[in-house]
Amino acid sequence: MMNIILTGSYGLIGDSLKKKLKEEGHNIVLEIDKRIGKDVSFLEDYKLDEFTKIDMIIHAAAYCKINQTIKNPELGHINSLNAYRVLEFCRKNKIPKIIFFSSSRVLSKEANPYTAGKMYGEELCRAYHDCYGIDYLILRPSTVYGPF
Repeated sequence: MMNIILTGSYGLIGDSLKKKLKEEGHNIVLEIDKRIGKDVSFLEDYKLDEFTKIDMIIHAAAYCKINQTIKNPELGHINSLNAYRVLEFCRKNKIPKIIFFSSSRVLSKEANPYTAGKMYGEELCRAYHDCYGIDYLILRPSTVYGPF
């Protein structure tokens, strides 16, 4: 059983993942999702219980409407900033692992604020591994769809 922090816990991927993790006996210690009033910036002031060891953070929160990030590039930047916030939280709280949800779009030739934000998040995972020893797994889902 692992203690996990999950961002994007009410999104299409996060909600399904949360259910599966709980079925397998894992403990979701903290859920972060703007739909419950906690966006990723919540981590900047959050203090972990000193007795609870967190095994990993799964960072599935993202603004994923690419056409909207093209109209408003700040939305792509928010994805970059949130990757930084999550990794800093890992570093400061000695959380040993992150699973980062990127996108298969980083492999395409298209360049837009969404893919730039995801590429930055991937590079930041590598940098935090090299500098601070935080293990990471980068997932690049393609064509995510579902009941919502």
